[in-house]
Amino acid sequence: MKAAFEEEPEYKTLVSRIEEISVVLGKRPRLMIAKLGQDGHDRGAKVIASAFGDFGFEVVAGPLFQTPQEAADMTLATKVHVIGASSLAAGHKTRLPQLVQALRAKGAENIIVVCGGRGVTPGLSVPDGLWCLGPEPQCSMPREQSSTC
Repeated sequence: MKAAFEEEPEYKTLVSRIEEISVVLGKRPRLMIAKLGQDGHDRGAKVIASAFGDFGFEVVAGPLFQTPQEAADMTLATKVHVIGASSLAAGHKTRLPQLVQALRAKGAENIIVVCGGRGVTPGLSVPDGLWCLGPEPQCSMPREQSSTC
């Protein structure tokens, strides 16, 4: 991916911003890819992990079939800043709120939780109240226009 996009202005901006964050943190930001529940399809998660590595993140790949509690434990053990949950089997409707609650119970409300996958339709399939369970999402749209960005 890096070779295909390295001259694109958006890619350069993203990489530059990740480098700035790295300076502030004193290390590269860490992202964990989580596959929660019974979703055993991991190809998309591997592609996303590779892309985030190209952007400048240090990527930790979680195992398939994690429970939300296991993902929360791994998040703390690996000291990640962001969890990217991949869902193709609608696990985001129940597992993501459970993950956020598990993080909250461990005092890790500062961990950013994001979700993507073929089974996730922005504005339609994200459970009501998900974002109010976790940290305020970073979003370019006013919150009243989108609760799922």
